[in-house]
Amino acid sequence: MGDIIPITIKTFDQKETEHVFSLLKLMFMSVDNQDFTPIFPYVSERKGIFIDLKSWKSKEDFIKEITDKNSFLFSYYCNTQNLRKITNDENQTSLLDLLKKTHQIKADFYLISETEMELKIHLLDMPHESYRFNNPYFIKEIKEQNHWYIYRLF
Repeated sequence: MGDIIPITIKTFDQKETEHVFSLLKLMFMSVDNQDFTPIFPYVSERKGIFIDLKSWKSKEDFIKEITDKNSFLFSYYCNTQNLRKITNDENQTSLLDLLKKTHQIKADFYLISETEMELKIHLLDMPHESYRFNNPYFIKEIKEQNHWYIYRLF
């Protein structure tokens, strides 16, 4: 991934930032609704998706796991009780429960290149819990008519 630099409108088209922001909102809505089908078109068939820095899945495997309400992945996002049972850790909290408790979320946008953007999520009223969110990463596929994809979930 290259160096991370703060994004400025002078160095990047605002329309691109707005598109990535709409994908971020779609991710939040998917967690809130406990339904990830709206983001499926935004996972690259060719490149797949990272769940975090180490866990990559093909689009097919991602869809299969996130639609299984008993899976670790679904529990990580939406089900604290099941997440605690799976991990045997009472300190675990699903991202859905964190989002229900917070009132302000800040996202820092970082331009990696013209085809890559990374975000940093901050829970402003619960900064000590922000670490639970991965930095979402977005890629733009030139071969796919400049279509932006979610390449790493938050």
